[in-house]
Amino acid sequence: MAARFRDRFSFYDGNRTQFLCSFIPGDFGTTTPGRRRMNWVWYVRADAPELERITTDRNGIGHGLSLPPGLIAPQVRTDLLARAH
Repeated sequence: MAARFRDRFSFYDGNRTQFLCSFIPGDFGTTTPGRRRMNWVWYVRADAPELERITTDRNGIGHGLSLPPGLIAPQVRTDLLARAH
């Protein structure tokens, strides 16, 4: 699959959603083909209350526009997985 994306920036623009795919440097900043990481981004449209819910971590702490790794609230994770299917 990686060969299909090599040297490309791919995106999909859908109804209230957007997907992006590109290669980013791998370990120690390497940009050697076969050693880079494939970066997937999924944007979903959210109004202010939904954004607050999504960016509030499993401990009830709000983070504004992003969420630290590993702190997604269990129900938010469940909801996003359901939305992805």
